[in-house]
Amino acid sequence: MLASQPRSQTKPPIQTPDLPGITAPDKFSSGCVSCHVKLAADKDFRLVQAIKLIKGHPSIAAVKTVPNDCRACHSGKPGAAKPLSEAVHKAHFGKKSKSEFVSQFHGQCLSCHSIDPATGKQRVKSGPKNW
Repeated sequence: MLASQPRSQTKPPIQTPDLPGITAPDKFSSGCVSCHVKLAADKDFRLVQAIKLIKGHPSIAAVKTVPNDCRACHSGKPGAAKPLSEAVHKAHFGKKSKSEFVSQFHGQCLSCHSIDPATGKQRVKSGPKNW
């Protein structure tokens, strides 16, 4: 006789999602360089170290602002390097829920992107290099 039992009239409380820069403080305001840091001598996650692992990648010594300056080569134009958005999204989300960015660091779109709620405009966060 489950059908005759009264249903609960209480709704679960609405939970506000954790959206950096919108509903919560933005701990990643400089984008890439906010997360890709040197934690210890043997735990250097800065992009300058990661780039060394990419065979044939040119020096990034001239880069001053990350990732804005990276777009000089990663423009997506004919003859240019792969668009930065494709490379970064694949690296961070390529293994879906098993990606370290998602599973270990709880990364999300607003870790790297920001949205101006008043205008709806999106931008890629950028900051000074940290090497």
